[in-house]
Amino acid sequence: MRLRPGGIRVEGKQAVNTFFNRIFSQYSQIRFVNIVFRQSKFDNAVILEGQGDFRIASNQNPYRNQYIGVLEVVDGRITLIREYFNPLIEPDLS
Repeated sequence: MRLRPGGIRVEGKQAVNTFFNRIFSQYSQIRFVNIVFRQSKFDNAVILEGQGDFRIASNQNPYRNQYIGVLEVVDGRITLIREYFNPLIEPDLS
């Protein structure tokens, strides 16, 4: 699935679940390795860096990319997830 520049906005618990289930169904293995958490200057945010080590379900080809994520939490609930990755590395879903 190609993501458009500027990202995709998904709101609501059910819509978020549907979005992630659709993405996760394309992979037989989803692992994040070498994860580093960074302190944010904002009390309600955390920044993480890591490498994705995925296997594509249709052909078992590896898909590896670098990720940066920003999560914001309000009253113990995640209210924002931003994910950044190298868009030049595309998974071979064929």
